[in-house]
Amino acid sequence: MASSLLADGRVDDVVHMVEPLVDASERGETDGALHISGQSSGAVRLHALWAQLLCTARFAPAEARQHLPTPDADLQEHPPRVRAEVALWQGWTDVLQGDTKDILARGLARLDRADRLFEALAHRPGRSWVRLGQAQAYFALDEYHLMHHMLDEAHELGQHRTDRVARLWLHDMYAPALRFQGRYDDAEVHAARLKKTAHRIGRSRWVGHAQAQEAALAYDKGAPPDVVIDRATTAETRLQGATDCRPYPLLAAYHAHIGALLRVGRWDEADACIGDALSAMRGYALGEAHLHSLRVRLSLRQGAIEQARTQLDEVIERAERLPHGLHRSHLALLRANVAHRTGQADAAYTWIRRAYKNARETGHRGNQVQALLTEARVAASRGLFEKAEQALKKADTYAAYRSVLPFAAMWGESEAALAVAYATHPQDAPRDEQAARYAVEQYAQAHTSYRLHGDRVSASEMALQAAEQAPEGHRPDTLRPMLEEAKQTFEALGCDEQRIRTHAVLQEWPEYDSSDLSHWSVTLCTAWAEAPPEQRSVTAVCEALLGAHPDVDGIRITHRLRQARASCVVTDMGTMEGHITTLHYPAPSNARLVVSYASSAPLPAVKETLQPYLPVLLMALDRASKTPAAVLDLPHDSRFPDGFVAESASMKTLKRHIERIGSSHSPVLVTGAPGTGKTLVARAVHALSERRDAPLMVVERIDVQQRDWAAHLFGRLEDGTYVPGVLDKAEGGSVLLKAVHRLPHAVHEQLLRMLNTGCVFPVGSDRCRSVDVRLLATAPSDETLPSTDGMPDALAHRLGIITLQVPSLEQRREDIPVLVQHVLDELRTPRTPLATITQEALDALLAYEWPGNVRQLRNEVERAFQSVRSEPAPQVTLDAFAAPIREATRPHADTPHPYDTLLNDDSLALSEILARTERAAIEHVLRAHDGHISASAEALGISRQGLYKKMKRLNVDADSAIASS
Repeated sequence: MASSLLADGRVDDVVHMVEPLVDASERGETDGALHISGQSSGAVRLHALWAQLLCTARFAPAEARQHLPTPDADLQEHPPRVRAEVALWQGWTDVLQGDTKDILARGLARLDRADRLFEALAHRPGRSWVRLGQAQAYFALDEYHLMHHMLDEAHELGQHRTDRVARLWLHDMYAPALRFQGRYDDAEVHAARLKKTAHRIGRSRWVGHAQAQEAALAYDKGAPPDVVIDRATTAETRLQGATDCRPYPLLAAYHAHIGALLRVGRWDEADACIGDALSAMRGYALGEAHLHSLRVRLSLRQGAIEQARTQLDEVIERAERLPHGLHRSHLALLRANVAHRTGQADAAYTWIRRAYKNARETGHRGNQVQALLTEARVAASRGLFEKAEQALKKADTYAAYRSVLPFAAMWGESEAALAVAYATHPQDAPRDEQAARYAVEQYAQAHTSYRLHGDRVSASEMALQAAEQAPEGHRPDTLRPMLEEAKQTFEALGCDEQRIRTHAVLQEWPEYDSSDLSHWSVTLCTAWAEAPPEQRSVTAVCEALLGAHPDVDGIRITHRLRQARASCVVTDMGTMEGHITTLHYPAPSNARLVVSYASSAPLPAVKETLQPYLPVLLMALDRASKTPAAVLDLPHDSRFPDGFVAESASMKTLKRHIERIGSSHSPVLVTGAPGTGKTLVARAVHALSERRDAPLMVVERIDVQQRDWAAHLFGRLEDGTYVPGVLDKAEGGSVLLKAVHRLPHAVHEQLLRMLNTGCVFPVGSDRCRSVDVRLLATAPSDETLPSTDGMPDALAHRLGIITLQVPSLEQRREDIPVLVQHVLDELRTPRTPLATITQEALDALLAYEWPGNVRQLRNEVERAFQSVRSEPAPQVTLDAFAAPIREATRPHADTPHPYDTLLNDDSLALSEILARTERAAIEHVLRAHDGHISASAEALGISRQGLYKKMKRLNVDADSAIASS
């Protein structure tokens, strides 16, 4: 009953029911953990239930740990269900307290153990909670691809349909996962569902979580700063001081709040908000480091470059100790920005490339776009036109982000920078006026985008850039009011350098004539281009136009599409009565905006009102006619190493797993019996990763006693000269450690330190060297790994954040024919016919047990091939193989069906056989779902009422079924 009440969100009722039963005296005096000696299985499960409540409803993992057995407690005398529950909530307590990578890795190992137990029990609710715990761990490790995958699996397991607390966790984690992928509409749906569920069961802090996500989404999408600040303040008020709240949602609210203040140039308020946030985030290392990075952004906004550089050094020192990937793409972008502003173009370019790769590995698509657009600007400033164009072309594969105002602004700024480079390089060539005009248009586009989402400072800088780049004979009148507004902004914010530059440009600017605007259109690359873009984006702009000026009462847009070459009316609004004027946007879009307005309104006033919106609309139409470029990636199958065979179900599953972790940055542990092909699987992981263009260094475990492994791996300082190690040579790529469990213990400790900090200490040096490599490792079965050859548990867990188990050849017999033919193809010499194998020989290979796995199969085929005659055609026969293989026979029958005895009982009628089978199935599912009727009915695919009827007819009692477990 307590489990059902908790699933219904009635936390207070569960507390009143269970708390009196939880005797504090049953906890140990030394470590605070539950002592299970003499405890019944029921008592252990009661404490596990209490730990579940503390973890998932009260967010008190430290207290929950006290109600769980010690990690070394022997639970073998308890049923699998009890062991699974204990492992599950031990894993959750680790994940929720995961302030180091070691603890997070240990939590994932425990969750994996719980998953195996729940899978054997066919217990879907338990497996769903395992997936939610894994998603939370991967979120903390910046593995957003894997986080999203785990959430999808939790959703498929369906626990959220009957468990409201699980539903809260699912929506709360889906919102940021989708936001980081740029799926803002989907993220908003989950935030709304989170708020609705939280209101329904009266959980205030979950409402605060939803409000924090709404603030973060509003900030990311470029909502007006006042809207963002209002939403963020509401979330902060609800979450500040809450003891049962995860810290990340509050951090997300503060991030949106501070970011909005930076956009409008309210420096003092932003600094004070950072101070308040640091007080609220005290003890939360990730939050503190992130807030300090926002202080770097504040200094950059104010133009205090040296101060930003000093602050950045402090942030980097903090971030190196974090379990999270803050120092990856986010911090790399900051480093690139500071380097670019200080004239260190090479360093800026290096950090941009690292930021992009790391963003790809984590799955943060917004940072990927930002890195590419920043790369285009930096490359253009260095005169690297080809690299800048490649970056912009790659950015175009993220077409959906053009519909987001902050990214639209960055797009315009990057394209303008490239145009400026074309106009001014090489220095001895005459200025390219056409390129300069295009640069002016792109800067004006960026100005409008920044202005529309409230970024006053950036909008003013873009207006100044547009004016400074404008050719003397082509200075559009529309730029003058933009410049005057920019001057006022710079004066208000104390930006003296920009104010002086703006004043100088205005002194040389021609007089402004507001009656002549028809010859100039400010282009804007916002491109609400999600398919189908026309109806939503254009209608939205039309509504804005109608609301912006009371005299405008009708709008019609015609657009000549590129492929169709025919005019079409996209939308038609208003009465189209009164005076009509047409604003034409020239090629390549060939779009016309037809506006009807009241006869009392002067034409210049109408055009001036429409001007800020016109480019948004026209560029949206222009982008809508383009087909977004496909992502420039090769098909996955073409990346797998030669010889990777996956015809069997087990290998197809492994192949899908390798594809899924391709965009991950965590280490990978490949386990399996000797000869299964662990090295080939590890090579496949590298080939499908974001590091595939960088080296893969393979460390063979040879002469393990003679080699100085520390120097070999981490480098050494010799007579003042640094000799690089394997990790240095693999910079940006991967290192494969074969038989990692047999490396010396001292090397294990250094590997663990490298995994936790991202840096190593070369032999003979006391200075840490930062390395950017991904560790891949092979070892025997993961069940025995931690104790094998004294390998530390912590290292085993850290390497096993992602574990791939390679099946034995016995488990993948369907692959044998393809593997054999692959070996024969490799052995074929030039200008010789293809070798084949007889069916009789192949049948023997299929029947043999293969204790040496794929390696043995390969060796036997090679040995047999040596005795094959090449005339008239090479063919491998059974006689060419060794005696044990020749004597092997195919298995005659499949595994006996569990009901063979029942079916062979001639005394039973068919109805009795069916009844017994149905009764056994229902009792098994009831045990797996702890007697929960609704969940059991869903697992069986029948209604709740239908299950009750079957139980009554078959005389099935839920309590008896559970008691028999």
